[in-house]
Amino acid sequence: MKNTNLIAVALIFAFVISGCSNKNKPTDQIAEKSQPTEQRIVSLNAAVTEILAELGIDGKLVGRDATSVYPQWVADSVKNFGPPWTVGPEALLSVKPDIVFAGSSELDPEKVKTLENAGVKVILIEKSKTADDAKKLIATVSEFTKNHDYQYLIDDIDSNLAKVETLKKKPKVLFVYARGTGLMQVAGSGTSIDELIKLSGAENAAADIENMKPLTPEGLVKNNPDVILMFDSGIKSLGGENGLFDVPGMKETNAFKNKAVISMESSLLSELGPRLGQAAYSLNQNLKTYAK
Repeated sequence: MKNTNLIAVALIFAFVISGCSNKNKPTDQIAEKSQPTEQRIVSLNAAVTEILAELGIDGKLVGRDATSVYPQWVADSVKNFGPPWTVGPEALLSVKPDIVFAGSSELDPEKVKTLENAGVKVILIEKSKTADDAKKLIATVSEFTKNHDYQYLIDDIDSNLAKVETLKKKPKVLFVYARGTGLMQVAGSGTSIDELIKLSGAENAAADIENMKPLTPEGLVKNNPDVILMFDSGIKSLGGENGLFDVPGMKETNAFKNKAVISMESSLLSELGPRLGQAAYSLNQNLKTYAK
C-alpha cells in the first residue's frame, strides 16, 4: 500500500511540474507546436501562379518559372528558376518545397520521381487551350489556396468575354513569337493564342498549321495577315516595328501595308488563366482600328 501511495504522489508531482513548465513558455511557442507547418509552393506555370496569388496562397510561394511575372510582387520577390523545362529537381529541392505545380510536358517522369521520392507532392497540369480549360484549372488550383470561393474569377472571365464586340470585318491575325530574328515562330491551331484570337472576334491567319511552327517568308505571303500580334518583349527584341517589317516576306502582307501591329504583355497573352477575359476584350478593342 505504501508503494502504491508513493507512485501516485510521484505522478501528481510530475503533472504539476509539466503544467508549470508550459505556463512559463510563451503562448506563441505552445501554439506553434500545435499548428501545422505552412505549405511551401513552387509554381512553374504562369496561369497557376496568377490563380494562387489571386485566391491567396495557403502557405508561401518559394519558387516560380520565368513566365510567372504577374502580379508584380511575384516577379520582384519570388525565386526565378528560369524556363520550366530547364529546371532540374536538385534546384527545386533547394527551396524545400512541399508542392510543385508544373505543366505535364515540362517535367519528365524521372524528375517527377526524384521529387516524389523526396516527399514533394507534384501536381502536373495540362496547358489550357480553351476558355473551359482555364475555368477548370481555376477550380483545380483553388484546392491549394486559402480561398475556395473561386467563382468570381470565372464570372470575371465571362463578363469580359460578353463585352467583346462583333467586328465589322473579321481580320486575319498572325501571332509571331520572337526572340530576335534568330528565333521566330507563328501560332497555329490548337494553341492558346489561337483560342484567344478567336475569342477576340478575329481569325487566326495561321489556322492551316498546328501548334507553333517556324516563321517563313513563304508562309507570310501565303497567309497574308491583316494584323501582326506580338508580345511586347518580342517586338522589342526585333528593334521595334521597323525591325519587324524588315523580316523577309513581311512587306508583302496587308499588315505591312496598313502598319497593323499590336503588341501586348506576354503575361496577359501567354497563358489562358484568370485574365483570359481581359486579354480577349483588350485584343478585341485593339482590333477595331483595323477591322473597318
